[in-house]
Amino acid sequence: MKTAQGVIIQLMKRKRILKVFIAVIVAAVMLPIGAYYIIGPRDLTDGGEIYAQQVYYMFNTYQCVGWTMGGNNDVEPGRLLRYGLFTRYYKGKNAPDYIVVYETHEKFVYRLVENEDGEK
Repeated sequence: MKTAQGVIIQLMKRKRILKVFIAVIVAAVMLPIGAYYIIGPRDLTDGGEIYAQQVYYMFNTYQCVGWTMGGNNDVEPGRLLRYGLFTRYYKGKNAPDYIVVYETHEKFVYRLVENEDGEK
């Protein structure tokens, strides 16, 4: 026969395991969402005017400075920041203040915007 004390200890172990399991599930869901919104890169604007478009990455804002059809541009893509279904974000290889965004048939170039303090 099980004693009351043994049953209580088993219930406490189950509750502890359940709490840990719930914490792991919440972390598995929230970490990618937090990484997307805090780190980025992500589009801030969804406008039709190309030079008003902005991208957020690592607490900085980048503004679109141009686009090309194909691969001709001065800013070469460097490290891959994020890979999507139709969009790839790269940090500029020869220009670290730039982000290059490859879409299906286009390439957009974004430049780091200065803060109010004049810092980049």
